[in-house]
Amino acid sequence: MLTTSTPPEAPAAIGAILSTAAIFTGVMMSRSIKALQRRRRAYRQSGRPQSLMNWDVEYMTGKGAVVRRKHDISEEYVYTYGLNLVNGVAHPPFVTQQRWDYLRANVQIRPSDVLVSTFPKCGTTWTEQMVLLLLGASLESLDPANKNNYNPKTQVGKVWVERSIETIPSEEHRGKQLMSPNDFSAIAAPRILKTHSPAFMSLAMEDGDGKDPTSAGGRALCRIIYVTRNPRDAAVSAYYHAVNPHKCGWPFDAWVRCWLSGSHGHGSWYDHVRGWYAAYQANPEHILWVHFEEMKADPEAAARKIARFIGISEDKVDAAVVRAVTGSSFTRMKAQAENNGAKVGHLRNGRVGDWKHHAESNLEKEFAAFERSESGTVPIAALWLP
Repeated sequence: MLTTSTPPEAPAAIGAILSTAAIFTGVMMSRSIKALQRRRRAYRQSGRPQSLMNWDVEYMTGKGAVVRRKHDISEEYVYTYGLNLVNGVAHPPFVTQQRWDYLRANVQIRPSDVLVSTFPKCGTTWTEQMVLLLLGASLESLDPANKNNYNPKTQVGKVWVERSIETIPSEEHRGKQLMSPNDFSAIAAPRILKTHSPAFMSLAMEDGDGKDPTSAGGRALCRIIYVTRNPRDAAVSAYYHAVNPHKCGWPFDAWVRCWLSGSHGHGSWYDHVRGWYAAYQANPEHILWVHFEEMKADPEAAARKIARFIGISEDKVDAAVVRAVTGSSFTRMKAQAENNGAKVGHLRNGRVGDWKHHAESNLEKEFAAFERSESGTVPIAALWLP
């Protein structure tokens, strides 16, 4: 839900900032670490180091989250990508309460479905590509530039249910025709699905009715692969995504302030991961917990674990893993997308530890204080790998 917590270890001033809720939209970005370093030097020289304490956040109806520098309200940034509140959670403009209610009533999840669930910028497209290759899709049939969206002509790809299914006849999104619920039902098994929804709202959870976040531990309706990632790196990746705060000139600490508020697209990273971890604990046979960092460290082992989870027979696992690891490397996916002439903002660098190139030590300490307050009873090692 759209709430924040005050870290007990943080100074009262930081706690006051972190307790503010917000909703906001994005920005675009330059990929130059040198440019970030120049900006950081300029802030240090001006006596304004990176800090969550530099910023106030206010949600304004019809506008989104407004982030203002303290003591200089003329410096203002607006983020509207999390503009819609759906069951108390910030969602992108294309997910409304009406849309979610319709999908809940009209979309059926099948036991044979395979759902890739993530908080945004935690390895979604990479995992989808790996799953599709494991299940036999040819590399040539995939389209990572278009996030491997389902292609009705080739009958290959994944379906992002919350975005891809029409709720009124002939509905379009960005000029593209959405599929009807009947079209979705007609896709042959196994359907590969994507979601960023919290567990308590998920169409793939029997009790995902959006009414009670504590009910996330209900029965899973299909096989679910949940991928988590170091939240610091997820925040950095989001800094360069969607409406792209970096290109819009946001200072990095302003963005982190916004990101931690729980207003980024699909709510709070911590709420999202905690909810899905509860679902995983209740459904260990139907939910596979995967760390982005382990996929980077040993992609073959990760692919093998996923292959067995989704039911690849033992006599086919070795060949499927080779095909998946080769075809889902970051270099291969980005080259494939760029060869098709596409802009690939969602495939930036895929690195572990990119946070270190962006955050000063003071901001890291504040982030850690916030994180300690958010971990609750869930072991931190279960949430992400440092």
